[in-house]
Parts: sequence; C-alpha cells; structure tokens
Amino acid sequence: MATRRKRFNQCPNCNTMLKPSDRYCPSCGQENHDTNVSFGILFNEFVSAYLALDSSFIKTIKPFLLKPGFLTNKFNDGKRKSYANPVRLYLIASIFYFFVLSWSGIRIMRDDNQANNFKPVINYRSDNDTIQNNTASEDSLERELTRIALEEEGALWTKKKREKLKKTIEEYENKQKSEHSHTLATDTPEYAVRSEEKTQSDSTEESDSTSFILWRMDYDLVDSLEYDPDYNDKQLLDSMHLGPLKWWEEYLALQAIRLNRADNESFVGYLLQNLPLMMLIAIPVFALLLKLLYIRSKRLYVQHFIHALHLHSFAYLIYGIGLLLMVFLWQNETADTITWFLSITIVGIYCYISFLRVYRQHWLKTLIKYLTIGLSYSFLVFVFFLLEALISLLLY
Repeated sequence: MATRRKRFNQCPNCNTMLKPSDRYCPSCGQENHDTNVSFGILFNEFVSAYLALDSSFIKTIKPFLLKPGFLTNKFNDGKRKSYANPVRLYLIASIFYFFVLSWSGIRIMRDDNQANNFKPVINYRSDNDTIQNNTASEDSLERELTRIALEEEGALWTKKKREKLKKTIEEYENKQKSEHSHTLATDTPEYAVRSEEKTQSDSTEESDSTSFILWRMDYDLVDSLEYDPDYNDKQLLDSMHLGPLKWWEEYLALQAIRLNRADNESFVGYLLQNLPLMMLIAIPVFALLLKLLYIRSKRLYVQHFIHALHLHSFAYLIYGIGLLLMVFLWQNETADTITWFLSITIVGIYCYISFLRVYRQHWLKTLIKYLTIGLSYSFLVFVFFLLEALISLLLY
C-alpha cells in the first residue's frame, strides 16, 4: 500500500509552481512531498539513490553472475535504465570486499598475537626497582631473569623477548667485569644498554655520519625498551646519540621507532583501509590498458572503463566470499588453498569469457591480449601496493 504524502503547491527547491497531480517538479525533478520525513523514508531514499537496491538491481544479479560481458554490452548499447548502474554495482561490491578484507586481516593478526603472546604484560617500574635492589652477582641475575620470565603474574614472555633480555644481561655482566667503579644501584640491564650507547656515541658520530639515517639507528635499543612506558619515541631517539639531524631525518627516525613499537593489528588495519583508494586509482589504468590493446576497435575510453568496473565488481564479490570461507568457516590450510585456487580460477574464466563477448575477436587473439593485460595489470597493482604501503609507513 502506497504511503500518502503531503504535496506542495510550490517546489521547495526551485520555487516552481506545482499542480496537485505533480509527483515531481517539472523544472528540477525533486519529488513533490513533505520534507519532514521519517528516518525510514530517509534511509530508503538513500539506498535507492546510492546503492540501487531496486528492481533494476534485482534484474542485474543473474546476468552479472552468469553472463560475463552481458551488462557491459547492454550498457554500451544504451540500455542503462534496465540494469544497475556500473558505478553503483562497483560501490556495493567494493564495500563488501574491503570490509571482509579488513575484518579478515585484523582477525588474523589478533589471533596470531594471542597465539604467540605477542605483548608481555609486565610492570617495568617494579622490575627495574627490584633489579636495582638486588646484588650484581651472577646467581642473582639469573634468578631475576627466571623471575621475570616465569614468575611474574600474568607475564608470559615469548622466546624472542627472553633471548633479548638474556643478551642484555650478558652485556651488563661483561661491562661489570671491565668497569668495577660503577655502583650496583645504577647497573640495570636497561641502563647498561643506554650506558653502552653513550660511550659509543663519539665513535658513532665520527664514523660515517652521512649514511642513511635508518641504517644508523640502534634497533636493539628500541626492542629492549619497546614496551617501557617511561621512554617516549623522542627520548629513545635522543638516547642513540646520532648527532644533529635534519628535519626529514628526525621524522624518518621517529617514524621507524613508532612502527617498531606499534601494535601489528592497528598498523595492518591502517594499511588495509587505504586499499580502496588505491584500487580506485588502478581501475582507470586498467581501462587505459584495454584502450591501448583494443585501439583498432575504435571504442571510447569510457566503454572500456565500464567493462573494467564490471570485471572488478565480479572479482571483489568472488574474492570476498572466498575470504569469508577461508577465515570464518574452513580454517584449514588445505581447504584454504583449494578455496583460493577456485576463486582465482572462477575470476580468470569469467574475465576471459567477458573479453570474448565484449570485443568479439578470435579466441586465441583474445587469449594473448587477455594474458598480456593480466600480467601488465598485476605488475602495476603490485607497484601501486608498494607505493601505498610506503605512504602508509610514512603517515602512520
């Protein structure tokens, strides 16, 4: 049953006089009804305008899934109202795919972190105070290592972290043998690392100070104080005694420290959230490749672009479903491999058939062009991804 709406005598958008029978303004096209609408009507209008979940969208589903190239040919032939707009179709597919991709990536990182106890739960202040109050004998240091690694409540250190702490203590013991004048109150493992860095600062500055800033940094120091809340990124950088730095060198150094101390889950999420923009830039490049390889067909660039939108929309849908199956259903390496192989195969066959039906050339000639575009585009996407990752590293 249709909703009864209040009509206006004058268009509120362009002030054109309207008849009671006018459902739309003849001048601007705005629907003639009261603008004080409910949230339900507002949501329905948004869905209808931007996501095209209407009769044309329902009509689009079957040919989109089962008839490669059909929608592209119909759109290029001028039948644009009968089926969903390619841009809206791409929007729906990309939202689905990148949501699943981000969700899957973050979940995988979270599960990996939990399985490996990525971050030890430990109170650095209390541990430093305890170490400072103990003797510097070898037995007491070994007991302290055991206590921190095994007896601290809630602290489960990974093998990597235990090895780093053991290495730090060994460096401290060697320093004790050569420098008996140091007091036990200041000889903590963290202090030993910072003290050693300080004694080596002169030689560091006198060495090749013109080398790239990232090669001169002490990442062992960053790792040893990775979870210490008493030292911020700037203090860690200053403790390396790298000498005067240009503004961009300091920025890169601080960014490197920030990334080393960052949580993997949050960085992966930040990296993945930039992928939609990267692919939005890559699609016009794909259309340009089509234009160059089919330059004799005298098709307009926009026609190749429509074809590119349809192909990417289908790929997003299949890859998104594959990711859902792999991450949230199978969780088995063999099943994951089979699912991923089937996803790539389905997309590959679909795209090849679409090439045949849209450009109508011999199957062998089409296959050669298809493989050429596939390899070229894969390389370009890889380059785009490297650039996107680099930008994400610089801006994180």
